[in-house]
Amino acid sequence: MDPKLPDRETIQNLADAGCDDETVRCYCELECRAGKRPPIRREQIRLLGKHRKALLGELHSCQEKIDCLDYLLYKLKDEQSEEAEKKDE
Repeated sequence: MDPKLPDRETIQNLADAGCDDETVRCYCELECRAGKRPPIRREQIRLLGKHRKALLGELHSCQEKIDCLDYLLYKLKDEQSEEAEKKDE
């Protein structure tokens, strides 16, 4: 099997997934060597898994921030409701 570069769709998918230039470059280099050494696929899977893990870390961090904002919004709305009830009395 001749070495080949990934197609444009694969490269676009890597970019859409937020892979930086270095990750895309590494993936492409591995793809070029894949025909010579089938275990290269494991390296590609490891590379993409590492990026996925980093994205999940970012997601969890954002979720924690959203949770904090939700708590503050809840408190403010609760205080607003209590103030409205006091005015109605």
